[in-house]
Amino acid sequence: MAYLCRSLSGRGLTLIEAPNGIGKTATVLTAMEYLSQRIGATFLYLVRTHSQIDRVLDECRRFSMVKVAALRGKRELCLNWRANRIANYHLFNKRCDELREEGKCPYFARNSQRNTGRCFDPLGLGGKGCPYYGSLRTIAKGNYDVVVASYAYLMDEGLLKFVEETLGGRRSILIDEGHNLKKAWLSNHFITIERDLLSPISYYCWRIRDLLSYFKRSRLSYIALPKKYLAYSLACDGTFPKEIRETLIWMRDEVLEAEKVFLSDEGLILLRRPKGTLEEIFSKYKSVVLISGTWGGRGSRGEFLVDSNYRRVSLSRWGRLEAYITRDFTTRFEERSRYEYYRLATALADLSHRVFGNIGVFASSYDILQGLLDAGLEELVERPIFVERKGMRETERAYLIERYKRSWREGAILLGVQGGRNSEGEDFPGPYMSTSVIVGMQFMKPGIVRSLTLSLWRRYSRLDNPELLIACRSAAQAAARPVRSSDDLGFVVFADGRFKLCLNLFPRWLRAMTKVASLEDVPQLADEFFSSNGYLPEDARVPPDGVNSSTISLEGKPLKERY
Repeated sequence: MAYLCRSLSGRGLTLIEAPNGIGKTATVLTAMEYLSQRIGATFLYLVRTHSQIDRVLDECRRFSMVKVAALRGKRELCLNWRANRIANYHLFNKRCDELREEGKCPYFARNSQRNTGRCFDPLGLGGKGCPYYGSLRTIAKGNYDVVVASYAYLMDEGLLKFVEETLGGRRSILIDEGHNLKKAWLSNHFITIERDLLSPISYYCWRIRDLLSYFKRSRLSYIALPKKYLAYSLACDGTFPKEIRETLIWMRDEVLEAEKVFLSDEGLILLRRPKGTLEEIFSKYKSVVLISGTWGGRGSRGEFLVDSNYRRVSLSRWGRLEAYITRDFTTRFEERSRYEYYRLATALADLSHRVFGNIGVFASSYDILQGLLDAGLEELVERPIFVERKGMRETERAYLIERYKRSWREGAILLGVQGGRNSEGEDFPGPYMSTSVIVGMQFMKPGIVRSLTLSLWRRYSRLDNPELLIACRSAAQAAARPVRSSDDLGFVVFADGRFKLCLNLFPRWLRAMTKVASLEDVPQLADEFFSSNGYLPEDARVPPDGVNSSTISLEGKPLKERY
């Protein structure tokens, strides 16, 4: 609280490290309420995911003197199936503009019911009008102290200007899960047009069809393309369906604006030239505070091109935790094999009989998840298994997590990826997840995207090894899912010997409890850990100490009411 109040009322950039689950959201809102009342400060509060916006609004209702409004995305709020069925965001946005200009959107034509409550959420506007544009009108006239939104608004000039005009006055910016911000800002300058989108275009455009055919025969991993040549190839003649024509126009515009263009196995890779720097955006605000549980120490200040203050809420212990790094297992590409996947699947099956509550398995990629499934994990494990899929919609993901949490008595297993919404930003208190297994280090896949990304990191940061820092942060975030309070129980397995490189980058409370063990010894170590804390596998039918089974419920409203 003291760090926050001094930083938000001061100037410059501050990084604050505090353990996951310590109560950062409530602390942040308390500081904002105090400063808004005392000096009339206003704040832009940025988070990573939609579920984190929900959490801020839930906490907001406990405060009586601060006004908070959520600024949600257009796609998230869109009710018109003629627009929201379009997967590509740019084409969706263009269709939305066309429908509004032509008067063909019945929702935009109506006035949304205004909800000027102290904690305003556009989801509460109902279906009487367009929730997105209705929320913009409400926020513009509501005199709110805090606008909470996702990272994307920091990278959209039009929306950022709207927020600045709305807040006015002594603006400060606070960003939760700030360790992902620079990564998100750099990723915003890449556009990947996947092969699935290129294939229907090649059906109508023979130049693109020939280009894809030549590339396939070349057996190269990627080739650089002249912008003018590709733009010419996209200027196809003929009669096309409307969506194909719009896609071609959008692709040509993006190609002409790109700095570099590559064709790879993944599809077309377009690199935009950044307009300014992230630090120049920061300079527009009186103060900037970035909070995270996994900064990785003072060396992480090199992530930004300007000097920053670094403050740590240092705890030597957080929760009842034990963590192990496997010395004899790795997901290094050269050493992957069906046998190694089977070893891990067998260890997970044995582990599932030794732990209390749910297990979370967070792999470094969807390929590794598939390798575990191909090795027969579902046949080896008797517990319910819930699998996160690539490209899963938010409603599907929320339903998956709800069913997973409800299965805590049976001891369910969640398969997901590091850096995803389930491994960062989602809380699993008590028996909802007592064990997390981190499989593999999330290094970027070799190829042109990795080369370009590292080139941007070198240009826009002062870090010596950004790839290692990012991989260790993702692993630490996933490892912290079970430990959300000082009393939570957490057994953590880092299933890759390379995680020893991360020890100096892990938070102090995690680093102090991490040891090295063999993969085959992990189930027995888990048995000893849970037994020493008063839990046996059969206790999965009984709530842990301090948790009453009648009080265990999912956070927020029921799924039917939320969606």
